[in-house]
Amino acid sequence: MVKIVAYSILCSLAIVAAFSYFVDICDLLLLGIVRLPGLQLLGRDTKEICATGAGIRRCIMCYPGSIFKMKHP
Repeated sequence: MVKIVAYSILCSLAIVAAFSYFVDICDLLLLGIVRLPGLQLLGRDTKEICATGAGIRRCIMCYPGSIFKMKHP
């Protein structure tokens, strides 16, 4: 009985971890698609787009909480 419960918990954790990984990958893909047009709509020039886009991507790759600590120009 204990083995069945432990197995069930481990399977649940594996499913949640796999779903979380899938969501993170989709988030990075979506960011890559909409980042450039979004920054252009905000009126950024080419240098600002490169700097801001790199900063956004770096923050998201590090950890989600760091996006609020970005320095704004």
